[in-house]
Amino acid sequence: MLLLLLAVLGSFSSPGQAQSDTNATSGANAQCPVNIPGFTHHGNCNLLCRRASWADVLVFFMGNYVAHAATVTSRPSQSVLSNLFNIMIALLFPGGGIRNGVETIRTFAKFGPTDLQVAARAGALCAVIKKPEDHLASSTNSTLEVVHPAKGGGIAQGEHAQDLGNGSIDLEAPMNRPDQEELSPRREPLSLIAAKIHGRCQLPDGYDLIEVPGTATFVDDVKASQPALSCPQRLWRWSTAMLRAKPEQQTTVSCSYNCVKILVSIAQLLIATSTLYRTRGDQVELYGYAAFGLTVAPYAWMSFINLLGNLMCPQYHTMFVVESTELDELRELVSKSDEQTKERFLVTGTVGRLTVSAQADVRRIYKTPPTNRNHFTSFFIGAVPIAIVGGFSSFAPGQSALYQRVWTMAWLIFGFFIGIGVGPLAAHIEDRPVINRTGLRGRLSRGVLLGVLVAVGCTATAIGGCVVVVQMIFDFGVCFELRNGDGVVTL
Repeated sequence: MLLLLLAVLGSFSSPGQAQSDTNATSGANAQCPVNIPGFTHHGNCNLLCRRASWADVLVFFMGNYVAHAATVTSRPSQSVLSNLFNIMIALLFPGGGIRNGVETIRTFAKFGPTDLQVAARAGALCAVIKKPEDHLASSTNSTLEVVHPAKGGGIAQGEHAQDLGNGSIDLEAPMNRPDQEELSPRREPLSLIAAKIHGRCQLPDGYDLIEVPGTATFVDDVKASQPALSCPQRLWRWSTAMLRAKPEQQTTVSCSYNCVKILVSIAQLLIATSTLYRTRGDQVELYGYAAFGLTVAPYAWMSFINLLGNLMCPQYHTMFVVESTELDELRELVSKSDEQTKERFLVTGTVGRLTVSAQADVRRIYKTPPTNRNHFTSFFIGAVPIAIVGGFSSFAPGQSALYQRVWTMAWLIFGFFIGIGVGPLAAHIEDRPVINRTGLRGRLSRGVLLGVLVAVGCTATAIGGCVVVVQMIFDFGVCFELRNGDGVVTL
């Protein structure tokens, strides 16, 4: 990385080159009616430009790159580490932030007919499930009841026996009944990667929490009856929902909309649009498609997608446990234990109850987690910034140097492909759809490690692109627009 920085910094114009460039433009500056010592026009008499400082560079980076990454959408009760990972990926590779926004939009959580279905679509509900391995283990160590012929040819109740696994049976072994099963606490994950669960949820070893799918249905989840409405009427009804009394329904799940992220997304979208607008003209003529103002395009598009995502899906600070048959079995098992065990393993604060078909879907997902098939949509939407750059510059090179075009285009292309490919790795940090499961087998698979290594290696393109942008800002300067001589407006 250090060699990369030195190589790119070494391409900065020397003082002699800068002086020659200034002399070359002095003739053009003399033809403009307004000339101020220390300022240039870049060949456009409506512009007045001064030399940039490091403070100007910092403002450009914070306003056009860093602040956009803060608008990234997050899942319900997302862990601290996973959230930081998403922000870093969005900062270096904006395609990752675009992918998160697309996946959030695809939930259409806001349009769920009930609070429970809205929460399920948003991924805020989880259910207790028993590990299949435990069922296999319990069947292997099962006890047998042997019957012996009684005197007189009758059948008498036999003794309890246990299968020793070698063809013999231990007739003296006590029967291992389910109500005598010992419950031991399971290992909890670090707070850095743990999701927050509403209420109290302490599970014994052998049980997991799994995210409920967005298509789940719930018992007695009453949907408010509505007349048939046209599309404009539905849009009006949705937009004015907060101005009407809430319809009566069985369960209310607390949620909110992240107003801060929504407002930041709007502000950043306006700033980025202004930056792109100011890029047209002399900057594009000078640097072509490598113009530093055009590097804002993927971040502006990311803010727009995240704005739609934050509007489409409410925010849940915790996840909620729903009732299920396996939770009932666990409670029954705990109720037959001693008082200490009863106090240790509690599940409170549940909302709603899964239907039988929804529980079958949860078990199927636990055994075979679904694969994400949104790659095509994410790639299609993530490629829009490339079209924006082409629309502003027609992909003309201008007077830019080869290395400037290489680094800025590498940042744009790799930020698109690597971001979309590496973005899903955040889910492996939490090992979803299973919630708060310990163990590194899922998190440290070969595919995950390969993805992390590729992302780390490709950060060179982002760093090189940033260094080239710094160089262009110092070369171009900070400009003001002259409006009919009545004043100046900062660009």
